[in-house]
Amino acid sequence: MIITLELVPGSLISESELMSTLGFGRTPIREALRSLANEKLVEVYPRRGMFV
Repeated sequence: MIITLELVPGSLISESELMSTLGFGRTPIREALRSLANEKLVEVYPRRGMFV
């Protein structure tokens, strides 16, 4: 979704939206987002959310 620009740079990432779109539970979504943050593909701002 990031590579195909379905999630445009600067957009807020919603865990619940990803859960319903992809059909995965909260834990796999959080682990995937954590991996993307380690690769610098998403930015994490405490109490604000995750952004592409």
